[in-house]
Amino acid sequence: MGNSIEERLSDLLLKKMVNYFEFSREDSLKINYGLTILIVNLSKALAIYLSAIIFGVFLETLLSHVTFCILRHNNYGFHFENSLICTLFGIFSFPISAVLLNWMNFRFSLLGLVIVSITFIAVTWRFAPSYTKYVGKDVGNHSRIKPLLTTINILILCVLSPFTDLTVFMVWGVFISNLLVLLNELKRRYRVGKSFKVE
Repeated sequence: MGNSIEERLSDLLLKKMVNYFEFSREDSLKINYGLTILIVNLSKALAIYLSAIIFGVFLETLLSHVTFCILRHNNYGFHFENSLICTLFGIFSFPISAVLLNWMNFRFSLLGLVIVSITFIAVTWRFAPSYTKYVGKDVGNHSRIKPLLTTINILILCVLSPFTDLTVFMVWGVFISNLLVLLNELKRRYRVGKSFKVE
């Protein structure tokens, strides 16, 4: 039985399913893994959006989180190994940050938005997709063009959007995605440098 709550729930659901269906050991392991991932992701989403509702920033959180998720699918980036830390990071990065951005009444000028957009595009072009040990380069020939085009399209939408008070939250989602890409690259280079020192 797994140690985490998610793994325990997954084991419980799997046992219930076994009562109705017959699975091989290999199928059981695959289903258990899939259920664990599903429960972890649902738990994180629930925590983030419940926090957003409590803080009164549901729309702002939705904009930044959906933008982030779209980019995350192509950019990959740093992964927290502990699901609790990942959830806390998500709560801070989206609902709590949305509260702070609203409190500061932060808005972009057109020039500022263009400069930020160029910076994000440069980071994406240079480092994305940034693979982890969970998603390696052996998953296929994942083109660098796809994350770049996705980032450009989102940022063009931000520049052209008439809703300047909401644009900042989409840009924030792009920022979080870029941040995790950079963190993953720093971690990867640190490991490479460390391995050279050991040798």
